[in-house]
Amino acid sequence: MARRLRATLALALSWPGLGAAHSQTLAAPTPGDVTAIYRSSDRPGEVRVEVAANGDFRLQDNSAHYLLQIGDAAYDVSAGPGGPLVERVSDVAAARAREWSNVRETQTKLIAAGPVTIGGRTGMGYFSDDATAEGRARPWLVFSADRELATIGAAFATSHFGPDSPAFADLLRSGTPLRLGDIELQQVLHTPIPAGRLALPAMPATTAEVAEHHRLTPEHPTDKAMIRSAVFAQDALWLLYDRGALQRIAESGGARAASLPKPPPKARELCVLGDAPAVVALGRKQLSLWRLEGSAWRPLADVPSGADPLVALHCTGARATLLTTSRLIDFDTNGVHIVQLSESLPHSALAAVYDVGDFVLLGLDLGEWGGGLRRIDRATGQVRRIDSRGKKPCDGPLNGDCDPVRGIVPEPGKPGCFVLTIGLEHMSSHGRLAELCGDHVRSLYVKPYTIEVAPRTDGANDDWDRSVAFYGLAEGSAGLWAAGEDGLYRIGPADAIAFSKLPRFDTLDGVQLSFAVPGLVLVSKNMDARVSLGGEALLLVSR
Repeated sequence: MARRLRATLALALSWPGLGAAHSQTLAAPTPGDVTAIYRSSDRPGEVRVEVAANGDFRLQDNSAHYLLQIGDAAYDVSAGPGGPLVERVSDVAAARAREWSNVRETQTKLIAAGPVTIGGRTGMGYFSDDATAEGRARPWLVFSADRELATIGAAFATSHFGPDSPAFADLLRSGTPLRLGDIELQQVLHTPIPAGRLALPAMPATTAEVAEHHRLTPEHPTDKAMIRSAVFAQDALWLLYDRGALQRIAESGGARAASLPKPPPKARELCVLGDAPAVVALGRKQLSLWRLEGSAWRPLADVPSGADPLVALHCTGARATLLTTSRLIDFDTNGVHIVQLSESLPHSALAAVYDVGDFVLLGLDLGEWGGGLRRIDRATGQVRRIDSRGKKPCDGPLNGDCDPVRGIVPEPGKPGCFVLTIGLEHMSSHGRLAELCGDHVRSLYVKPYTIEVAPRTDGANDDWDRSVAFYGLAEGSAGLWAAGEDGLYRIGPADAIAFSKLPRFDTLDGVQLSFAVPGLVLVSKNMDARVSLGGEALLLVSR
C-alpha cells in the first residue's frame, strides 16, 4: 500500500540529492577510526558520524535514521515496521526524483561571514543572503579545514548531508562542519568502532519496494476510492460508495454495476441481511431499510429520521441494528424497536459494530480525535465507554481520546472475548491489536516503527513514537485476519501472530482488490481521508 512521504526534520538525511558523490578537496585524512559527535544546546539528541579507517562510515542524525556507506555502496537505514528498513540510496534518489519531478527547489545563496571559533577550532562562517541581523551575527554554517577532521568532512560530503543546494555542496567539499544550524561539534573520538555499527542490519529492500514506499498518495482521492462499506453476498462483492452508488463485483473478476437495479436514493450503510445485501437510505423525514430480493429492492421498514445523524449499521441473521447519535433501532421479524441512548454518540464517518445479543459493541473512528469503544445495552440504551489508559497522554491499550477502533471480531477459542483493531495515520501512525474480555482490555500485539532488530511486540513497553496502524478485521478460511498498514496478520491459537506481505491487487472498474486470500476479499479504500491525513486503508471482507 502506498504511504505518504514521511516528513523530514531539518538537517535530516532524506533530501532529494541524497547520495550524490563529490570529489574531495580536503587534506588527506589521518588513518584510524574517528567518531565526531554534534549536539544542540536547545534540544536533546545528537548527530554522530563514525568513520572507519577503510572509509566506511555511519552518519546518524537521530535514533530512527542513519546513512551507511560500505565500500562504494550507500544505504539509507530508517525505523521500519518491526525492525530497520534498509534502502539503497540510489533507489531512494530515483524514487523521489520521480515523485517530486514537478517540485522546484529553492536555491539559497550563502555569504561568507569571516572566521568563527567553536570549541577551540576555527572555521569560516556563512549565512544565507536573506538572513536577519541575528542570523548574520551568528552564522548558521561554519566549516573548518582542520586535518584531524578530514575523514569526518569526507563522510559529510559523500552523503550530501543537508539541503540539495550547489552552494552547500561546495562547502561540504571544502571542509568539515563545526556548526550546522543549531548543532555544533562537541567531541572527536579516536577509539575503535565496533564492527556491528558498520554492517547492514537487514537485507535491502528491492527497487520496486522502495518505489512503492516513497510513492505519494494524492491529497484529494477520487470518489471511486471513497468506499464507505463492503460485504460479500450471493457470490459477489458489494461496495457502497460515499455518495450512495452501489457496485457488484463477481469473484470471476467482472464488474456488474450497470446491470444492478438502482439502490434507494441516498443509501448510507450496507450489510448482509439473511443472505442478501441490505441498505439504509436517508430520506428527508425517514430512515428506510431496503433489501435486495431477486432483481428488485424491497422496502422492509421506515422510522422517522429525526435530527440525529446516522452512525452505523450492523446485520446478523434476520436482525438489522441501526445506530444514530441518540437511538438504537432494531429491525427484525417482530417489527421495529427503538431505544433512546443514555448519552449521545459522536457522529463518525467510520465505525465498527458487533452485535453480541444483549448489547452492541461500537468502535468509533474520529481521526486525530480518537474514538474509542462503547458498549450499548440493547434493552435500556445505556451507553458505557470502555477505556484502559496509561499514565501518559494517549498511553494504554485503549485510550478513547487517541485510539480509533476500526474492527471488532470475536476471538477464536476465547468465548466472551473480542479482538479489536486500532489504527490512525495522521502525520505519523499508531495502532495495535487489542483484546477485550469483559471490561478488561490488554494489548495483544504492537509492531513499533523502530531501528531495533528484535523489538518487543506484546505492548509491555508500549512507549513508541510510531507503530503500525491496523484497519480491517475479518474471519477467513484459515482463521482471523487483520490488515495492518504494512501487510496482513493472521491471529492464531495462543495469540500467535503470523505476518505476510500483501498479495498482488487487481484493478476492476477502478477498484483495487484481491481475492488471493482464502475466505477473504481485500479492498483498498480512501475514506480515511475524511477523518485523518492517512492515505489508503484496507477493508477485509469475509466470503
